[in-house]
Amino acid sequence: MKAMIPEKIYEGYLRLREKGFNVELSNSFRYLLIRKVRLPAKFNQVYTDILIENDPYSDYTPPNAYVERTLRVWKAYLGKYAKSAHLDESLTPQQMLDKGWVKLCYRINWDPNFSLIDFVIMILKFLRGLE
Repeated sequence: MKAMIPEKIYEGYLRLREKGFNVELSNSFRYLLIRKVRLPAKFNQVYTDILIENDPYSDYTPPNAYVERTLRVWKAYLGKYAKSAHLDESLTPQQMLDKGWVKLCYRINWDPNFSLIDFVIMILKFLRGLE
């Protein structure tokens, strides 16, 4: 089974809509925008948008994920909200920074059989555990 080809991306998009997510998919299938994803209380925002950048022609390339550049995590030892090392602007392409996005820096054991839904679940779990 192919994972991130356009048909699978579209299928994932439809499933996310069915589950109540506010999602938009680009005509090229390269970008999927998930609006107003609720965040845990440790963040400086109640919601964030998540932008997923797919390679619709490669099953072997994991998608990239971006969140709003203004997102901060509560750091108890600092007594304030601060940037997470996993939201690294130095690894984010300048055009994405200019549009208000920062790349989520994660390591996953990508499998070509993963679907878009699998990836979104991974990202949501990653955000819950972010420090």
